[in-house]
Amino acid sequence: MPLLLMGLLPAAVGLVTGNGFLLVFGSFFTIAALGDCIMLFMLHELNYDFYVSDHPEKMGFIISDKPDAEEQ
Repeated sequence: MPLLLMGLLPAAVGLVTGNGFLLVFGSFFTIAALGDCIMLFMLHELNYDFYVSDHPEKMGFIISDKPDAEEQ
């Protein structure tokens, strides 16, 4: 969603209207959102039986098993 709303849409409007600020703003956020796209690509094959959370110290994520309903 940030790729579309803060990246591609402002860049396209800036390109069409000739507004340099919107073009640079949209280009910057398009590049910034590519990290999100890489993460989605890495997670797309993952089953729904796992929890995914942000890593607290490093760039990336942690994948862990869901607890069974009987264990809770």
